Amino acid sequence: MKKLELVGGKTYSDNAASQFVDAKLFDFVALGSKFEAPKH
Repeated sequence: MKKLELVGGKTYSDNAASQFVDAKLFDFVALGSKFEAPKH
């Protein structure tokens, strides 16, 4: 999985395919499962 960094004032133009970096995969919540937001 790759992502394009859009923070830190970075800007891109034209073909930015070479600027993608590795991204951390995220976990999916199963359909029908009960989700509760973390309490602060």
